[in-house]
Amino acid sequence: MSTDFEIDKSFNRIENILVFIHQNIDKPLTVEILAEMSCWSRWQLQRVFQNYTGMNVAQYVREQRLSMSALEVLDKKKRMLDIAYSYGFTSEIAFSRAFKQYFHKSPREYQKQAKKIGIQKPFLKQVNVDPLLNSHFYRVRLEYKPSFKVLGLSTRVQGILSDTPDFIEKVPSVWNALDTYITCLSSIPEQKYAVIDTREENADFLLYWAGISCDALSIDELNLHKADLQIITIPEQEYAVLPFKGAAQDFSKSVEWLISEWLPTSGHQGIEGFDLEIYRSDTTQGIIDVEYWLPIRSL
Repeated sequence: MSTDFEIDKSFNRIENILVFIHQNIDKPLTVEILAEMSCWSRWQLQRVFQNYTGMNVAQYVREQRLSMSALEVLDKKKRMLDIAYSYGFTSEIAFSRAFKQYFHKSPREYQKQAKKIGIQKPFLKQVNVDPLLNSHFYRVRLEYKPSFKVLGLSTRVQGILSDTPDFIEKVPSVWNALDTYITCLSSIPEQKYAVIDTREENADFLLYWAGISCDALSIDELNLHKADLQIITIPEQEYAVLPFKGAAQDFSKSVEWLISEWLPTSGHQGIEGFDLEIYRSDTTQGIIDVEYWLPIRSL
């Protein structure tokens, strides 16, 4: 019981630090300042922060400053120099150097492409749950993805809104059928794609695809299998991306958080189209490594 209490206490203290960072991102934020606020030593703060977020304090502050500055770069309402000063950079040159190192484009190149790519939103927790059952943070990033094609198999499923949901039985079946084709390929693709077509007028039914990107196949392999499989074209789109790694049965809770808690206060709205689940092929038994890509547009 004491261990659970300590986990709860540490989680709440890290949450308070995250809130402080987000509210003071334009001010000096050193490890010393945050350690004093948290009543931990600098070493303790870094260790616990790393445990809950996967990065150290300085990395997180830098990432947040650059992500927020990228949104202002795209907005075009401020000069680059003013944006640089707003986020603690001493000059436009220093800002441009750090920006390019992180986004692989200069601020002006990023502005010219006019796409939200690689923008990391703050860590957030799920509200209205027992913290002992949910002592972790979610994190969304904003990404643009150009149009691409998926080769795979589809099935109609009755989702969670249906009186008789059957997706638990049907989804594994369509993946098992796809795997018989994948094992014949010269190399196993690094990623698998689930595509959920949300354009169905009847909310009880969804068209679910299990597939791989056509870009992962050679021309000969594509020609060999396209007679038995189907090709679906995913249009270019902006997405809210939620990474997840854990027990498969917990994945739906994360997606529910994205749609019901994050989206309504994000400044975006979900749109009908194609939701994506991108899985790494080398996942271990019972543990999945997946990203959920939700199509969005800015309000």
